[in-house]
Formats: sequence, C-alpha cells, structure tokens
Amino acid sequence: MSPTKFKMGIAVWLGIALLGASPAAADDNPDPSQKEKAIEKTVAQLKPLVERLSALSAELSKGKRTNEEIVDTLFAATLTRLPKESEQATAVKRLQDAKDRTVACRDIVWSLLNSKEFLKMHDLDKDIAASLHAINSLSEVLDAKPGPEKQDSKKPDSK
Repeated sequence: MSPTKFKMGIAVWLGIALLGASPAAADDNPDPSQKEKAIEKTVAQLKPLVERLSALSAELSKGKRTNEEIVDTLFAATLTRLPKESEQATAVKRLQDAKDRTVACRDIVWSLLNSKEFLKMHDLDKDIAASLHAINSLSEVLDAKPGPEKQDSKKPDSK
C-alpha cells in the first residue's frame, strides 16, 4: 500500500471515528424528519459562531478600522477566506452608504451566513430551503445587541 493511500485511509477512519458514523450507515435518502433533525442539530452547533460573529461585527464597527479591513475580517471569520474584488467592492459600498455602521456589519455577516458557500461549508446545502429556514431562526442571535458581561447575581455579604 502506498503511503498516500495509507494516509487517506487513516484520514477517512479518523473522520468516521470523530463523526461517529460509518459509510455503510449513511443513507442517500433519509426520511424528512431525519433531515430536519440533522439541520436543527447543525444550526444549534452554529449558534456560538453566530454569537461570536455578532460580537465581532459590533466591535469592528466601533473601532478605527477601514471598511476594507472590516470586510476582510468578516469574510475570514465567516467563510475562512478573503473576499473577491467584486465581493469586497459590494460590501465596502454597503458600509460607506450606511447610516449605522454596526447594522451594516451585521447585514454583511447575515448575507455571508445565508450564502451557498457557507451552507456548503457546514453541509447544509442538501435542502437549501429548509437550511435557510433553520438558519433564519438564528437571526435573533445576530440581532441581539452585545451588552456588558453578566455579573454574578449573588452579592457578597456586607458585614
């Protein structure tokens, strides 16, 4: 067996072990309720990412970064790549035309979260309509205004 095939075999085995599934167990046509459950599970796993992206967009919009730097950062954080020239131009224009830079940043993040590329990255591209519907349930997370960190509700005893 060649070293390349061996490495590929190990990678497949590790992937299967980490995901807890076997190729033989995969069903090409799972019933709709299984699809919905899988989508809901993935979306639940994406909630922390959306929370971080919301906080990041608020932080970037309040900072001294250029529009280009903001767009680069949002693309890198969401799609793990830098934007193409046309994407950058569109997103920078959105930031320039915005009355509220924070809202514009969130709009950009939201458009990236709803992109086919993001759906494919997270294996949500099989049933795009159902996936987008599920991701839209995360809109309240993105729209939430990040506040100060919560303090412990228990006050120390004053003696």
